Amino acid sequence: GGPEGDNFGVFGTRNHEAAYLAGMLAGKMSESNVFGSVGGYPIPEVNLLINAFRMGVKEVNADATFLNGFIGAWFDPARAQEAAIAQIDSGADILFGERIGTADGAQSRGVKAIGSLIDYTPRYPETVFANAIWNYGPTIEAIVADVTAGNPVGKDYTEFSFMKYGGNELIYVDSMVPADAVPAMEAKRAAIQAGEFEVPIDANEPA
Repeated sequence: GGPEGDNFGVFGTRNHEAAYLAGMLAGKMSESNVFGSVGGYPIPEVNLLINAFRMGVKEVNADATFLNGFIGAWFDPARAQEAAIAQIDSGADILFGERIGTADGAQSRGVKAIGSLIDYTPRYPETVFANAIWNYGPTIEAIVADVTAGNPVGKDYTEFSFMKYGGNELIYVDSMVPADAVPAMEAKRAAIQAGEFEVPIDANEPA
């Protein structure tokens, strides 16, 4: 749905830019060139995130191939772990965890993983090397500003999840990432923040 009237606003999570940047790091780290991802449901917000990760990988690794699984739940760590292990058994050595539990699978098999929305690094210090963080603050600030000013709030606030507003960011562990992977990624991050590069939004279900 979308906004309705003067007082029903909507927003969407958009940490796809950070996922793209995480993919650029991941693309330089794989030995198998097989990258996995585990998602909840194939809805646009999830699809665009996984597709952005894949685009970031492809920017630096033309030989990359991808595996993906949807677990049919928003919270089922055991099922996400099973999906992750299945992908590892099929050759994936880096996983993008759109759902909680993916990193558990990666940790159990000694491969690397990327977290989404929140920082998974403290819980998986030897496994998670990067996180595509979603910062809700800018969205809240925009809504509060409209309320305070007496402006209608019946609009779409999704844009405030974009990196130019601070709505998403990539964090990574320097010691776990190859030094030669960082400059290109940081240059792309600067281009995104400056509005010089727009991460494509592909909401189609990833194969």
